[in-house]
Amino acid sequence: MKKKDKELEKIRRKKASEMTGEDWKRLFTETKEGKKALKKLSSLLSEINKSWRPTQKVLEEKFGYKEDIWTLIGYWAKARERAALESGIPPGTPWSKVDWEKVDTVAIDYFIKECTEKRTFALPSNPVMFTLLALFSGKPEKIPRKLLAKPYRERTPQEQKEAEEFLESILAKDIQTRFDGGQETEETKTLAIVSNNPIVEANAEIDVNLFSQDITFREEALAIYIKRTFGAEGLRHLLGLIIGLEENYRTGYFEWEVNKHLKRLGYKKKRNRSFDSGLKKKATEIVKIFSSLFLTARRKDKDGKEVIQGERLFSIDGFKLEIFNKDIIDEALKLRATDFWYKNAFDPPDGKAPMYTKLLKKIAIENHRNHPLTIYLAPLLAIFWRMKPDQKLSIESLMKWCNIDVNDPHKKEKIREIEAELNYMKDKGYLGNWTNNGERALPSECKEPLKCILTFIPPKWLEKEIKEISDRKEKFLAIAPQETKEPVLTKEEFARLLNNTGYTQKQFANHLGISRQMVSYIIHGKRKLTPQISKKVKEIFGHMLPV
Repeated sequence: MKKKDKELEKIRRKKASEMTGEDWKRLFTETKEGKKALKKLSSLLSEINKSWRPTQKVLEEKFGYKEDIWTLIGYWAKARERAALESGIPPGTPWSKVDWEKVDTVAIDYFIKECTEKRTFALPSNPVMFTLLALFSGKPEKIPRKLLAKPYRERTPQEQKEAEEFLESILAKDIQTRFDGGQETEETKTLAIVSNNPIVEANAEIDVNLFSQDITFREEALAIYIKRTFGAEGLRHLLGLIIGLEENYRTGYFEWEVNKHLKRLGYKKKRNRSFDSGLKKKATEIVKIFSSLFLTARRKDKDGKEVIQGERLFSIDGFKLEIFNKDIIDEALKLRATDFWYKNAFDPPDGKAPMYTKLLKKIAIENHRNHPLTIYLAPLLAIFWRMKPDQKLSIESLMKWCNIDVNDPHKKEKIREIEAELNYMKDKGYLGNWTNNGERALPSECKEPLKCILTFIPPKWLEKEIKEISDRKEKFLAIAPQETKEPVLTKEEFARLLNNTGYTQKQFANHLGISRQMVSYIIHGKRKLTPQISKKVKEIFGHMLPV
C-alpha cells in the first residue's frame, strides 16, 4: 500500500471528534467515498429545500440532528449559505440557476472550518482559573473503598482507625456560635479539605441539604466523592460541564442531563442502550459536590492571598429525577455557573475584553486513570498560551504545578513519566511541541533535571484561534466605553436590603451565589463588600434600593 493510501486509511478510521481540518479536506477531496459524500450532501440539500438557503434552524426542526449525516448536512448548508452570499447570489435564487461548481469551491473551506470548530470549546482564561485548576492537580489517590463499604460493626479496631484517619484527612467539624434575635445558638458546619499542594491550599464549607434526602450519603460516602471530585476524574466532569455551557451559547447556564453528560465524557452505553446506573450516580453526585461546596482558596506562590472566597462553582436552580426499578434512568438539573469564574471571563464586569482560550472537546473523553497529567496540563497550558504563545517553565515549577514531589528519591522516573505524557499530548493535538534547554534533549538525561527549562509551543490550530481571539480583543478595546466606577454598597445598605427582601441569610446568599457565612461576615464588618458582589446585589435586588 502506498504512503498516501496508508495516510487516508488512518483518516477513515478516525472518529468525527478526532478529525482535524486537514483530515476533512483530504477525506472530501482525495477519496472516492469523500467525493461521493459531497455530491450526496448537495443532492440531499436540494431535496430539503429548492432554494439555496436551507438554514440550520430548518434542519433542526425537520431532523433534530439525530444522526451524524444530518449534522454534516447542517455544516454543509451553513458553508454553502456563506459561500453563496459571498458570491453575490441573491437569497431565494433557484438551485438550477446557481453555479454550484464555483460556489462549492469556496464552500468546502467553510465546511472544513465548521466541522473543525465543533471539535473545540471556549475555556475561561481569567486569572482565577489558575487557582481553580490547581485544585485538581496530582494523580488520583487510592481510596479505601472496600474498607469503607464494610459495615461499621464488622470492622476490626485497626480498620476503624484507618477509616477515621481517611475521614479526618478530608472532613473537619467547625462549631460556631452566633446570635439571632438576642439568643445564642451553636451551628456545626462540615468543612472539606479540598486541596493542599505546592500551588494552592483550599477548603470548603459543605451545604449538605442537597444530600439530606439520601440516607446512604453518609460522611464516609461524602469523603469519597470529595476525594474523587478534586482530581483528574472530577476535572473531566468539570470540563464536560463547560462543554455543556458552550453548547448553550455561553449564557452561564444550561439544563444538565446525566445521559448527555456521560456521552460528552465518551462513556459507552450497555447492550440495553442505557448507561450504567453506577456511572449515572457517580456523575450526579460529583455535579452536586460542585454545586454544594463553598470554596475558599489561596495561592501559596502569591503571598497567601485568598483568590477564591466562599464561592460555589455552580448553583442548582431546579432538578427532576426519572427512576425505574430503583435505577436512575435520567436526571436533569438546571445548572448555573457562578459569575466569578465563568461569566466574568466572557462578559467582564469592569469593561475589559473577554478572557478565554480554546481546548479540544476530546480532552473530556481521556482516561483519567491512564492520563491524569494530560487532563490537567492541556487546559493549564491553553490558558498559559493565551497570555504568551511560547510558554517557558522549569521542570521544578512544572512538577509543583502537577503536585509531584520534587524531593522524591525516584524523581527521574517521575520526570520520564512527564516526558512520555508531553509526547502523548503532542500526538493528540493538545501540544504543538516542547523543547528542553539542557545539555541533553530530555530533562531526565541531564545532570540537574530540575533546573531544565522547557518551552511549550501551542498546536497550529490553537495558534490560529489565539490570534483570532487577540484580534477580537483589540477591536473590542477600540470601541469599548471608558470604565466608570460604580459606588459600592455600604454594609448598612447591604443589611437593610437583606431585611427588605424578607429572605433568610442563606436564601439571600443562594441568590448571590455566595455562602451564608460570607453574608454574615459582610453584615458584621468582618469582610469588605467587593465591587462584584455589590454589583450582583444591585442587579438582582436594585428595585428595593431607595431612589
